Order: sequence, then structure tokens, then C-alpha cells
Amino acid sequence: MNNCQIDCMGYGTTICSVAMFNAIDRLGMAQYISRIGLLIDGNETTTLYAVKIDWMEAPRWQGLRHAIEDMLVLEDWFELMVAQNFVLDGLIFPLLWDRFERKLSKEGGATIAMLTEFMSEWYSETIHWTNALAKVTAQESEANRQLLTGWLDKWASRLSEALEPVATKAFGAEGAAELAEVKEELLARFGKQGLTV
Repeated sequence: MNNCQIDCMGYGTTICSVAMFNAIDRLGMAQYISRIGLLIDGNETTTLYAVKIDWMEAPRWQGLRHAIEDMLVLEDWFELMVAQNFVLDGLIFPLLWDRFERKLSKEGGATIAMLTEFMSEWYSETIHWTNALAKVTAQESEANRQLLTGWLDKWASRLSEALEPVATKAFGAEGAAELAEVKEELLARFGKQGLTV
């Protein structure tokens, strides 16, 4: 939904077409995850319903859910770009589709990594686009650099705080440290593009 909004409000094919491809890719990812849930349940919807209730009611998800709801009503499409494609992706994908998958594989859950390989491959390709977009936009003017840096700082702080209960659920006592490392890597990556937080 966020990338559809960027496509709707953004300027030019360079931004809008990539945002729409990004939106469609995410729809594919959602279908992958839903299909895994259906496979686990023998094509029943028990897991999918349980996950929805968890998302709506479990305390560990409420900070993230609130942040995402606030993202859905952002008026500035480029701030939404920073929040969703720079920061949220930059935290979620390395944390869950890389680190957590490696943890599962070590514990006998390599099948999950095979079923969700697309997500990791997709993210490794997508960061080239977000890096380039951040670098070009920051170099255009000092005002742009300051605005992007402020948004990066705002959303990195908010989303990393929101993800801490999720990281703790995934990694136990090591969750906060895993998330802190991912955040540090994210900020370092964008620091190379001229956005120093």
C-alpha cells in the first residue's frame, strides 16, 4: 500500500514505476507467506487467522502496527519512501529474512529458508536502488540532505524501537543486540550515501 501511494503521488517514471514494481513484489511475498501458512495447516486457514489476531492484539506487534498505520497517512511521498523502503525494509529484511532464517536453519528449519529465498534475493537487489536514490537526492542540495537525514533518524529510531519486542521473540535474550547491529548496518549504509545520523 505504501509503494502504491508513492506511485500515485511521486513524480516521474523513474520513481513511480519502481515503486509499483516494488508494491507488486510485496504482494508476491505476502502470497508466499500465506501459502506457507496454508501448507502448514493442510489448506485450512487456522494459522492465517491466528496470525491476524496476533497482529491485531498481541502486545509485541502494537508498536510496529502503530508505526505502519502512521506511515499509511503520511502526506509527503518521499518521507514515506524513506520510512518504508529505506528504513523498515532495511531493518526487517536483514533481521528476519537473513539473521532469523540462519538461526532457524541451524535449528533444523532450513525448509523455511528455501521457501522464502525470494525475499532475501529481492532485498539484495533492492538496496542498490535505495542506495542510489538516497545518494542522488542527497547530493542535489544541502536542504535535501538535511531533510532526508532527519527522516532517516526519525524513522530509524521509531521503527527499531517498535521492532524490539519482535526481535526478542525471534532471538530471545539476543534480540536487542541483533536489532542494534542491523540498525547500525543500516545507518552505516546510508552514511555512505551522504546521510549521516
